[in-house]
Amino acid sequence: MLPYRLGNVLLAKQYEAFLTRSRGLRLDGMTTDTCRIAAQLRGAYGIKTPDALQLATALMAKCSTFITNDLALPPIAGVRIIQVEDYV
Repeated sequence: MLPYRLGNVLLAKQYEAFLTRSRGLRLDGMTTDTCRIAAQLRGAYGIKTPDALQLATALMAKCSTFITNDLALPPIAGVRIIQVEDYV
C-alpha cells in the first residue's frame, strides 16, 4: 500500500514481483477458520485487521515465515516475521 500511497508504481511492481515470483513463496486464500484465527490474533495482539487476516492465512498454511513492511508488527507465536526492506 505504501508504494501506491507515495505514487511509486515501480516500487509496487518490485514488491509484487518479489511476492509472486520468489521460490518458496505462495499466495493463499482465506476461509472461515482463517477469519476466526484472525479475530483471535486481533484480540491477543491488538493488531490491525489486514495484518491479522494475513497472519492467520500464513498460520493456517503452516508457513514458517511471514514477510511484511509493518515495522510495528509484534512477534507472533508460530511464525517468524521478517521485513521486506531487508531483502529488496
